[in-house]
Amino acid sequence: MKGKLIHIGDILQNILKNIKPSADKEMMTIWSVWKVAVKEFIAKETKPASFKDGILTVYVSNSVWLQQLKFLKKDMITQLNQALKSELVKDIVFKIRRVDR
Repeated sequence: MKGKLIHIGDILQNILKNIKPSADKEMMTIWSVWKVAVKEFIAKETKPASFKDGILTVYVSNSVWLQQLKFLKKDMITQLNQALKSELVKDIVFKIRRVDR
């Protein structure tokens, strides 16, 4: 086959762009900035899980972290929105779930 080779990631991105709802696109964007926006030590104990209507659900590894993150929530929202260059995240809901590291 002659011609230009195309990376599979480019093909998938073009396909997903047409079939994924905007909330999924926003979630992918949140994933891309998560570790930098919330700092690596927090990212190790958390996992963005879903995003709908400005509310980000984040899985947290345990109750101690959940309690601590409640105090940091406003700062996390600010940091995320700065990294996203948009006021996308209005609130964060934390839930205890397994976080793969």
